[in-house]
Amino acid sequence: MTAHPAGRRSRLADALRRIRSIDSWLNHYVDVPDPSVDGPVSRRQVANRLVILAGIGITVRNLVATVETVIMIQLVMTGGELSITGMIDGADIPVMICSAGIGVLVGSMVATAVMYPQLTWFVKTVPASPDRRRSIQMMPLQQAGCVLLTWGIGALIYIPFGLDGTAVEFVVFGSALLMAAVSAACLTYLLVERVSRPLVAIALRDGVLGRSILGVRERLIAVWTVFCAVPLAGIIAINVGRLSDWLPASHYVIDVPTVVLASFALIGGVRGTVLVSRSITDPLGEIRNGMERVRAGQSHPILEVYDSSELGIVQQGFNDMVSGLAEREQIRELFQRHVGDGVAKLALEQGAGFHGENTFVGVIFVDVQGSTKLAEQEAPETVATLLNSFFAIVAEVVDRHNGFINKFEGDAALAIFGAPTAVPDPAGSALAAARELYAELEVLRPLHFSIGVSAGTVFAGNIGAVMRYEYTVIGDTVNEAARLSEAAKSVRAHVLASGSAIDASDDEHGHWDSIGTLVLRGRAVPTKLYTIPLDREQGSRSLKSLIGTAFKVPTTMSGVVGDGTRSLFGMRDRR
Repeated sequence: MTAHPAGRRSRLADALRRIRSIDSWLNHYVDVPDPSVDGPVSRRQVANRLVILAGIGITVRNLVATVETVIMIQLVMTGGELSITGMIDGADIPVMICSAGIGVLVGSMVATAVMYPQLTWFVKTVPASPDRRRSIQMMPLQQAGCVLLTWGIGALIYIPFGLDGTAVEFVVFGSALLMAAVSAACLTYLLVERVSRPLVAIALRDGVLGRSILGVRERLIAVWTVFCAVPLAGIIAINVGRLSDWLPASHYVIDVPTVVLASFALIGGVRGTVLVSRSITDPLGEIRNGMERVRAGQSHPILEVYDSSELGIVQQGFNDMVSGLAEREQIRELFQRHVGDGVAKLALEQGAGFHGENTFVGVIFVDVQGSTKLAEQEAPETVATLLNSFFAIVAEVVDRHNGFINKFEGDAALAIFGAPTAVPDPAGSALAAARELYAELEVLRPLHFSIGVSAGTVFAGNIGAVMRYEYTVIGDTVNEAARLSEAAKSVRAHVLASGSAIDASDDEHGHWDSIGTLVLRGRAVPTKLYTIPLDREQGSRSLKSLIGTAFKVPTTMSGVVGDGTRSLFGMRDRR
């Protein structure tokens, strides 16, 4: 009666789940210590797990290799017959125990002597020297050599004293033990490479992986040796032995020793291939996840470099790339803070050089009155705090109206609307921002400000020398805004706009009142002056606006606007 297909699929799925659970369990116990809790206690736990996993894994692999070797020798020497009594000769048991015991004892002592200094360094949490890093990276190869030593000592004791001394036995047993030793050593290499990742990762935190050590090629060679080279060499040796009459022919229709040897290779090859593939796909998967996090805009992930092969160099290269991106973003953010988003974007698009064009803009010049006297009477840090509060309000209002702070000039600020980023109504945006500035700056009273607004065509571009230049605007419109700011000290609202700005705006006429004309300093032609209708503006400001603005002022401002400076702000000439 045949099994139901659904039942076979269910059993196969259960087997795959068990394999994945074993992989997850092993991955859990070879995790790298978290840097936030990295210390002697956590490292001692990691070291204990490493010793236990390595000890159990190496012991199991050697036992499996021993059983397989005994079975293959029995099948080869009997032509395919297999019996428990035929495998073990009572006279050979003492020799077998003695050879295995001495081999395991010597091999374990050497393996411990090789690993102990690395574990001692790991637990002490001291930086790794270049020699220490190389020793830790060579641990898989060193432990594989210890396994070869174990098998070699056992063979040197067993073959001379446990065999009858015939040439056939020497060749058969010697070949079988050699192939078993090579297989066990290669599997040990793959196991130790996996479980020693925490040590490698910690060692590489203190240095740079200059070149690959024990790379991917070595791992693939190890798998090929165990599951391809050794079984094929065994099959060839069996056929050569039969051809030379050293070995008996098979008693069955099928060649039992060859089939069993191929079965061992097939069954073991699955797990070996999974093991070596995971050693390659694990770091690649982490790099892929890191790239996805970078692409998603998350904080720059730094991968643990725990692989001594070319994959470790790729991990390190990813970290270098991420560090470069972080530094580039930091430089770009600082660049934007120094020159503004629009100028930074324009500079990246156009590159180095003197770029510029004539364009129509709105201009605001806002100045602090009495700053010279303030600097005489107050500490520098107090003045700096006051100016930072002032500039913070100016920058936020200008940004809300799509403007650009071109300069912070000591106690004044120059804002441009229409360059480097175009806006639909430059003059209207400047006028609206000036009205809002008047309301927002009330929170800094009794300190007074004067605001001048103008509009016109200017040259907007890079000005300076080849080695050092800045983005700025040049033209009479800028001068006019500065002169209007000076003249605004004489009006009640301390805000003046030119007729050119009012005429160029789309919908700001109703918010400004004409107060006549004035020949500004340094100019020959009278300028039409407009100011804010003060009562209307004061009535339109809501309590919510004033409270929201107050939160922008640092608490250290309380000392600046107190009684100690009140007489200063009452001066007529505040410059």
